[in-house]
Amino acid sequence: MINAKYGKPKKLKGIEQSLFLTFRYKQNIVDAIRKITPRYWHNEEKMWEIPYDALSELKDILPKEGIDIYGKPIDNKKYGEKIVDHTITLPKALTTKLYPYQKETFDEGMAFDRYIYNLDQGLGKTNCTIATILKRIELGQINKVLILPAMNLLKYTWENEVNKHTTGVKCKILGNRQNSKGIWLTKGTKEKLEDLNNLENDVSIYVTNIESIREKTITDKLVKLMDKGVFNCIVVDESHKIVSPSAQQSKALLRLTNHVKYVYLLTGTILMNRPDDLYIPLKITGAFTGNFSNFRSRYDILGGFGNYEVVGHKHLDELQAKLISVSKRLRKADVLKQLPPKIYVEEFLDMSVKQKKIYKDVLNAIVADIDNIKLSINPLSQMIRLRQATADTSILSSTVKESVKFDRALELIQEIIERNESVIVFSCWETVVSNFRKFLSDNYLISAVITGKIKDREGQIKYFNEKDDCHIIVGTVGAMGVGLTLNKASNVIFLDESWSASEKLQCEDRCHRIGQTETVTVITLVCKHTIDENIHSIVKRKGALGDALVDHKYDLKDEKVLNFLLTGEGELDEIKSD
Repeated sequence: MINAKYGKPKKLKGIEQSLFLTFRYKQNIVDAIRKITPRYWHNEEKMWEIPYDALSELKDILPKEGIDIYGKPIDNKKYGEKIVDHTITLPKALTTKLYPYQKETFDEGMAFDRYIYNLDQGLGKTNCTIATILKRIELGQINKVLILPAMNLLKYTWENEVNKHTTGVKCKILGNRQNSKGIWLTKGTKEKLEDLNNLENDVSIYVTNIESIREKTITDKLVKLMDKGVFNCIVVDESHKIVSPSAQQSKALLRLTNHVKYVYLLTGTILMNRPDDLYIPLKITGAFTGNFSNFRSRYDILGGFGNYEVVGHKHLDELQAKLISVSKRLRKADVLKQLPPKIYVEEFLDMSVKQKKIYKDVLNAIVADIDNIKLSINPLSQMIRLRQATADTSILSSTVKESVKFDRALELIQEIIERNESVIVFSCWETVVSNFRKFLSDNYLISAVITGKIKDREGQIKYFNEKDDCHIIVGTVGAMGVGLTLNKASNVIFLDESWSASEKLQCEDRCHRIGQTETVTVITLVCKHTIDENIHSIVKRKGALGDALVDHKYDLKDEKVLNFLLTGEGELDEIKSD
């Protein structure tokens, strides 16, 4: 017999009520309780503490055990639910008027100390967050805020957004220094520590890329400042990229969030692939209090060799409820009924004889070396040459300089300019972007460019947005795919595709966002009978498989997987995932 009593939590955090269990020792009962997370053993009282809503799970595990229940559970309140005050006023320092759905998001953010803004790209989650932190500063709840973009290039976006939407609010990028040409560049650890050691009283928002906190000296300094009440809030942008609990920056982030009261996570796609991706956001917000091993035990079904492989999932309804309890989810289709639609165009191109020969030579070399590729750290990287062969042969050959994609893109761009429209052109590689831009210049077309090597990003963006005769901006998926508003364009051309469907969607949404009034046309160029078609199949027809490949759902050392990617033969659905 198990005695179960409802009561106020003692050791479990982030829950409204606990269930305290006492019983005469039986191994099967102990084993059952250890399957529940979170849980805590009170050694002195000789009792277990579990969440109040885990009773039904306990009954399922122990159907033959009697359970005497004392007290009543909380059944009229959702986990983490708080009362939202819709009468709260916006901060005085905010100069931009919020849309109704943004005001509602702001209201909910003010009701939670830790919250996830899970809004589709282009819905203005940055504005909602700025409004929230400014209001808490206005109320005296926050002194200084630390913004941690999960992508380095976004730090400048945050500086611009703060300057654009506020008045009298100063934002500083840690380690930013001006060079002899007047261009601001972010230096290293030494300069960032200098800024942390000499904080400016009138600067309330500090920004640094999340890679900075890998440096223990920086993290240690931030912890000291947080414990002194200097920093009271952390904002993590593109938080869905922080998914590995074992990564150094993930551990540092979890450490830092333990030293502040307010934390806001921003994302458009919080679940990139696996339910395990939710561990860090739920841990930070307090919706899950155990460790990663507890999380996997609760939500993953393990099997395979050594019983270490994830073969399925369980309690997903509970996991969804936890996420809903600490997040605001808004989809573009739900709130922007007036936003124009997208038109998707796929053009399948036939390469020239010379380009086909170079592609075939590269393919044969890779297939011949497939045993070594299987042993490489990143098999996908071994196929870059093959993908680049479909983009521009000059990357691989000093004598053959042909590209059916460049030729077709030029035709499309000339038609777009004739309509007095503008276009964004994406590639996965800086080399392709550089070569294509030179190709445009050789054809007397001017363009702006955004890659990881471009220092004056803001200058390029301004040039594209404000220059009447500049209708083209070319960039890499990594550097231009997030954090930018390029509403001047109503056309998007992909010279090649990322493995990730969500990354491609983010690229499209650089121009399909608030302020866009024209239908957005998305054109993907695909070379027939090449790896292009296989990747396009993954990204389009397999849906989330593009994301799954990035996160290693499929074993890229498996010859069947490699064969599918190289030749398109076989079906990934038939290949066992790891």
